[in-house]
Amino acid sequence: MEWWRWAAAAGATVLILLLLALRFDTLKDRRGGSAGTAARRLAPWLLLVPVVVLAAFVGPWWLAAVVVALPAVTLLAMAAVD
Repeated sequence: MEWWRWAAAAGATVLILLLLALRFDTLKDRRGGSAGTAARRLAPWLLLVPVVVLAAFVGPWWLAAVVVALPAVTLLAMAAVD
């Protein structure tokens, strides 16, 4: 397997986990929210991590680029708004 597939999978995984951590923090800080409630509501979204890794490994190069670019652009937009 090419090195860039491993790099794309690792980069996309880190970015997706960062987005999920930010979402967890938002859910936890809501009115009446707790860490347990936030974890239960976020649990289905954790399935996104293996899907992203699989897409980076198996898909064509442009799909790997999209898988990395989408969370990166999302995080940049969130940073720009904040």
